[in-house]
Amino acid sequence: MTTSGLLEPPATREEKINTLFSAGIWLLFLGWTVYGFIISAAPVYWQVAGWVALPSFVVIYLYSFLHPEPLTGLPRFANTLAYTVVLVGLGFVMMMSTLYAVVNMVPFLMALWLFSSRLRTGLAAVALIAVVVTSLVVALQLEAYESWLLPAIGIPTVILVMVRISIELEERQRVNSERLALAEQREDLAGTVHDLLGHSLTTVTVKTQLARRLLRVDPEAAERELDDVLALSRRSLSEVRATVTDLRQPDLLEQLDQAEQSLCAAGIELRRPEQLPALTLMQQQVVAWVLRETVTNVIRHSEAQRCTVCVVDGDDVGQVIVRIDDDGVGLPAECADAGPGTGAGAAGTGTGTGTGAIGEHHGLLGMRRRVEAVGGTLRLVDLEPGTRVEARL
Repeated sequence: MTTSGLLEPPATREEKINTLFSAGIWLLFLGWTVYGFIISAAPVYWQVAGWVALPSFVVIYLYSFLHPEPLTGLPRFANTLAYTVVLVGLGFVMMMSTLYAVVNMVPFLMALWLFSSRLRTGLAAVALIAVVVTSLVVALQLEAYESWLLPAIGIPTVILVMVRISIELEERQRVNSERLALAEQREDLAGTVHDLLGHSLTTVTVKTQLARRLLRVDPEAAERELDDVLALSRRSLSEVRATVTDLRQPDLLEQLDQAEQSLCAAGIELRRPEQLPALTLMQQQVVAWVLRETVTNVIRHSEAQRCTVCVVDGDDVGQVIVRIDDDGVGLPAECADAGPGTGAGAAGTGTGTGTGAIGEHHGLLGMRRRVEAVGGTLRLVDLEPGTRVEARL
């Protein structure tokens, strides 16, 4: 689900198959339309047109779930409205051959609006469609259809609405869980900063007061105390910077832009993904952290000419693979997790993140900790030449 409350279109092959199955199961309702074609007494040209319109209706209906926004310059609502106009037009052609098509169209139009729109918009559309179709049957005095009109419209409506509401609730629960986890993480880090500053500043204050008292009576002792204060200040500053870094939750797109600027300033070409897959809030945060730390190491250690960032869907549902490659000096033998050429994995291509000779660098440890905290894995691969950092989330 996007931040605007719209359902994300399927991205992976498995998601597309599941979507086609979920949407296609309602095609069973077209059985009545097919029966109506068979017994139709309409003119031949309308019967032919109806048989042509039927598969067209099915294809466009299913396509709308795979590509809810084919008109990229228009919002989702306008795209759904365009699909509706096309489907209603095809339905009208079928209706000229059999009136069964009037009622049989209803579940498809309802499903289109429920699963392509925000929940509130979808529910309003469902109510409007039900009223329009009921009014049409009554206005046309189709008494033969009135006996089964209610179950034909009511049963699919109830099922569709319940499914859509359950998806909405599940998605909101997932998003709230992620936000809660991030809030707990920030609270924990904030407490760490507080404790760190409290201890460090207290020590600095005590030692500074002592040095001030010793300044006239024992300058050498005062100088030693000031040296201790200086060393403590530098160490505390380093610790605070590392901890405060944890508090800032980077934005992925913003981080890609910053990475491009930093690498360009260092004379390193960046190849970045043109389009990102659908990521959860937690995945976006972790990918941004991995990108930031890896690009920093590329600039500092890799001596690379080119850096390639690749973010793609993994083989498992919901999995994301991040690869950052460089063509620099590569890793020391003790740092690599795999030999050359390994880790290419299942998705995408790439050429590099230079971590260079970082060993057990604080940034690498922090990056690995974040990835593993969300159940992912982090690998460093020597590409000969160059280095690959690969995270699977």
